[in-house]
Amino acid sequence: SNQGELCDKTKKRRLLLKERENKLQRSVDDLFECFQQERQTIREEMQYLQTEKQIWDDMCQKFDTTCLPQKIKFDVGGQLFATSLQTLTNRLHAPNFFSAMFSGRLPLQAEDDGTYFIDRSPIAFEYILNYLRGQEIPISLLSELTLHYLKLDATFYGISSLCKSLGIGDSKNNTRFGEHANVELNEDCLVAKKTTPTAWNANIIGSETYTTGIHRLDIEIVSSTHSHIMVGIAPESIKQRLTEQNYDTCGFYFYAHNSNVYSGPPFYHGKQYSDHGRVMEGSTVSIILDLEERNLEFLIDGTSGGIAYEDIPIDEPLALAVGMCSQNDIIRLIYDEN
Repeated sequence: SNQGELCDKTKKRRLLLKERENKLQRSVDDLFECFQQERQTIREEMQYLQTEKQIWDDMCQKFDTTCLPQKIKFDVGGQLFATSLQTLTNRLHAPNFFSAMFSGRLPLQAEDDGTYFIDRSPIAFEYILNYLRGQEIPISLLSELTLHYLKLDATFYGISSLCKSLGIGDSKNNTRFGEHANVELNEDCLVAKKTTPTAWNANIIGSETYTTGIHRLDIEIVSSTHSHIMVGIAPESIKQRLTEQNYDTCGFYFYAHNSNVYSGPPFYHGKQYSDHGRVMEGSTVSIILDLEERNLEFLIDGTSGGIAYEDIPIDEPLALAVGMCSQNDIIRLIYDEN
């Protein structure tokens, strides 16, 4: 009988343990189900937060690019425009006319009403600002006149990426220093140093020639005591005159010493072009050659003095031309690798 009682107790104990085991399993299953539900809830909440964050980031981006405290107003040829300083100085499109204008290096003077006057046609300026804002220009929808002015403005304002999208392949420097006399060029033909004593007997011409299109060339004055440097455009035949004084006989030049323009007859000899005065070391003189309109224009650190020459003869190909007077003066041609 004792053995029977022991067997009964053992069975009861096993049943009790089994019941506990089942109860624990149910608890584990309930906990696992709760865990799964909580995990799903967390996932849904995370997805909601990520979506909310993306919406918030998008809104912040819109505020950053549209609701800006530093508003800049332009009067372009009599028409008013407004944009932000951030748009004008966006690194994505720098360097250009506007990034130079608001770099802090130039003595800017706004009009009494707070606007900055730009003496150019306003026809395409809206598209220039929209491009700087990151908006695509509907080129195929533009009129022939608007597209013409857009190309001129893209070149004038030095927005190289827009120039490329407009198919203005030569809008930025794609030439190097070519044939020369009494100067020393560096290995990549982008830096020139005058090697002979003071005299107007050192000349350089660019490696490329131009007969059509719009072209921009940028030259930095690296080192110069008095800025006795002429930069401009000349007919290809100047190759025969590399040791002569050419600024008053062959070509169309800007004189960095006093911001006057020089050329042979029937054009100007020493006509005042800009009130900038001497162009100092570290500054850049830009040449804009528009062979569609046959005009030549110069910019000093991005600021234009207006059209310097009109109705330029193109009887033969034109090229970059530089004349240097003072020994050891150094200039650099800013080359567009792209």
